[in-house]
Amino acid sequence: MSLNHFARVTPFGQVLVGVAHAGSNYLTSGGSQNPFAAAIGGGLDWRWTSHIRIRAAEVDYFLTRFSEVTNGNSLEQSNLRVSSGFVFRF
Repeated sequence: MSLNHFARVTPFGQVLVGVAHAGSNYLTSGGSQNPFAAAIGGGLDWRWTSHIRIRAAEVDYFLTRFSEVTNGNSLEQSNLRVSSGFVFRF
């Protein structure tokens, strides 16, 4: 969701939830898993033209919850993702 998308600088936020997948190549117990995953964050877009914006910064907290089947160890990922780029609006 973005706020005040007609201004020169537009703050935005997002919440993405779903599942992640890992196959036997990444798990010592073999098999595959499809656990909960989420990305929560936001950032700032700067209007360059009416159809092109520069994403000055986007910061997301990224979470996955894998678990090993054989010994019960948690393989929870808790990462910070920082990015920038361009946004094209049609």
